[in-house]
Amino acid sequence: MRLIVLPLLLLAAASLRAEPASPHALLPLFELAGIHLLCEQSAPLLQRGQEPAEQQRLGQLFAGPALCLELAKRVSAQLDAAQL
Repeated sequence: MRLIVLPLLLLAAASLRAEPASPHALLPLFELAGIHLLCEQSAPLLQRGQEPAEQQRLGQLFAGPALCLELAKRVSAQLDAAQL
């Protein structure tokens, strides 16, 4: 009986792979942890004291929602859905 159960358990374990976490699933967690506010404040802090053309470029590169989504994509590559 044990010889039959063991291969079935191994087969079941192999089929239960953890799926990667979705970047959009991390966004509410970022908001709870305050990371969302840091993303929103990055552009204004970087733009301070820069020339207008540089301020515009930095504003596009460090726009709050885009910056948080990029961070969520990088973090989600290292986590699986069970860790959320």
